[in-house]
Amino acid sequence: MPATLLAANGYALPVLIRNEAALWPAGRYRLRVDPPVGVAAAVLVPPALWFSGDMMIGFWRSRPPLDDDTWEIDYWPTQAALALAIAAVALAVAAGVRARWSGTTVSAGCVAVAAGWFGSWWAIYPNHAGSAGEAPGMALIVWACAFAGLVLWRLATRRTDST
Repeated sequence: MPATLLAANGYALPVLIRNEAALWPAGRYRLRVDPPVGVAAAVLVPPALWFSGDMMIGFWRSRPPLDDDTWEIDYWPTQAALALAIAAVALAVAAGVRARWSGTTVSAGCVAVAAGWFGSWWAIYPNHAGSAGEAPGMALIVWACAFAGLVLWRLATRRTDST
């Protein structure tokens, strides 16, 4: 299943790039981020990179657990990819708020739930493999709640600004 999704993504990117002119007419589309949401998303990038690096080091050094798989993919790279995906989608949400993209609210909710899930497991199991610890877990839960609230506030503000 993950290989199928990855192949579909690999096919979709060149198609989107080829059709860029039709999707985004020249001079009309500029990728800009909503400043408050962009700052909140950017705050997540360094910890996500650190965590992802640590997970990859765990994989390369064969850190236990060695038999913990998700969809027959090793635990360590899966966790690394998830952390990077959460940060990337948070950055996309910052652009989506500004551009009023459909799906921005759902994407922000996914970011908040996934980050909150990471944080809760870190806080509950601070000594478990793949955990950053209790304090980073609590900080991530706070960030997830703040991010969700900030996005909802900015979307509401953008809606009233346009009327």
